[in-house]
Amino acid sequence: HRPSPALVSKAEQVAEKGVALARASAPSVRARSLVSSMGAAAALCELSRGATYVVMGTQRYGRITQALLGSVVFAVATHGRAPVVVVRGEHVHLSGPERPVVVGVDGSPGSDAALDSAAEIAASCAADLIVLSAWEMPRSDHWSQIYLADETWRAEAMEVSSRGASAAVKRARARALERHRDLTIHELVQEGRPERLLVRAHKNTGLIVVGARGRSDFVSLLLGSVSRSVVHAATCPVAIIR
Repeated sequence: HRPSPALVSKAEQVAEKGVALARASAPSVRARSLVSSMGAAAALCELSRGATYVVMGTQRYGRITQALLGSVVFAVATHGRAPVVVVRGEHVHLSGPERPVVVGVDGSPGSDAALDSAAEIAASCAADLIVLSAWEMPRSDHWSQIYLADETWRAEAMEVSSRGASAAVKRARARALERHRDLTIHELVQEGRPERLLVRAHKNTGLIVVGARGRSDFVSLLLGSVSRSVVHAATCPVAIIR
């Protein structure tokens, strides 16, 4: 059924407020309002066609409200046609000389796309780029316990994992510098969960960039566990690149 005139009027007021905020923040930006009777996720997915980015804001509300906001964010990040930027909180400090861009890489096509976007953003705002790759010990199960109990084999497993992460960072650095020769790049290779390391990579991070899916995600998962976890945990904006 069609929404009531009162509901449409309220939506138009909210949209116009957004336009006013955009113009006040960046007077040179051309902004216009649009109201849709579709659901939030469906409307944003439709608008994402041909868009450069879809930017969404979330607050740390109660569990129910936060869950609803999160479902819209992940629906758009999963099914939309453009990268999604999620902004948390009321006070946002954009990337710049004092606030680096952090990107996670694992050598997958998804992380290559994330790297390209992160490098372009960092270069455009004179920010440093932190390229991070995480490695972990193989998870222990019934069949691997004996293998991991052997110190020699354990050391070899750690070496293979850390060497793979280092190679991913070196390759990412070379790829970024091919397009942005003046970009300042810092390499981080650390042991631990990638989502935790990305959030803690720098105390003044301006933006975290992740791929929608990484090498370790199942093909059936359109939005990977790392990107989901980073969006939930980060206090700075997060860009999810498809």
